[in-house]
Amino acid sequence: MQPGPINSASSPLGLIALFFAAIGAREVGHNGLGPRGSSNDPDRLTGLEPTFVSVDEELLRRALQASEDAKEWANELLTVHDQNLGRTTTKNKMWAAHLEQSIRLATSTIAELRKALRFD
Repeated sequence: MQPGPINSASSPLGLIALFFAAIGAREVGHNGLGPRGSSNDPDRLTGLEPTFVSVDEELLRRALQASEDAKEWANELLTVHDQNLGRTTTKNKMWAAHLEQSIRLATSTIAELRKALRFD
């Protein structure tokens, strides 16, 4: 059996082409993130303004505690990782770098939450 033409529903590529035609996509795969006009289109991400919302103080306190716990766990994981595996392989280096990034993110989140809660 011969496969159908690329623009027919009988081929996998045809189904993809028909899908994007149906949703009105002008260009597919422009940045690997989705069709042009989608919410992740870089042209639509420029000029974003901050949005302010009201958040319960108890929620901020719980988020602060979770961030502090996350930082402590990441520090412990990094210590155990370095003691047991070190950073000799590319995979081990990447995992250690990921943990260090998590620690930096948790640290900045903790500082922002403490500022929002007026703890500092």
